[in-house]
Amino acid sequence: MARSASPANRLILSDYLLPPTPIRMGISGFDTAPYQLIPCLFEGKPSSIIVFRYQDNYLAYHNLCVHMPFPLNRESPVIFSENRQHLRCSMHGIEFDPNTGKSLSSTMCIGDKLTQLETLQRDDEIWVYDIRLAPLMFD
Repeated sequence: MARSASPANRLILSDYLLPPTPIRMGISGFDTAPYQLIPCLFEGKPSSIIVFRYQDNYLAYHNLCVHMPFPLNRESPVIFSENRQHLRCSMHGIEFDPNTGKSLSSTMCIGDKLTQLETLQRDDEIWVYDIRLAPLMFD
């Protein structure tokens, strides 16, 4: 007869996970550039995040279009629409709401969203958090 583990004997994995390590950057870089592109690991794979200021908020997204798995800035360093009201994928021109990451296209990726990451402003730094995100370590 198989014995089931009692609740006291079960291993709770979340008790052993470390909190996410934030990626930190200074806000002074936003004075001269519309966004910061930060190399990182996302779900254990080399990637990048895009951090920008929009309507007095700092926002961050995984730099990966929902239409095709390519960075938003793959074809051009410009990731905003001409009027700077929307994020824009440089490959196919799909625009996204900067606050929600939701696709604004009426023909492609309807309802799909970019992967938004949590941001926190502390004094003159922006911290970006997500359990899937890790800073790149350099020797």
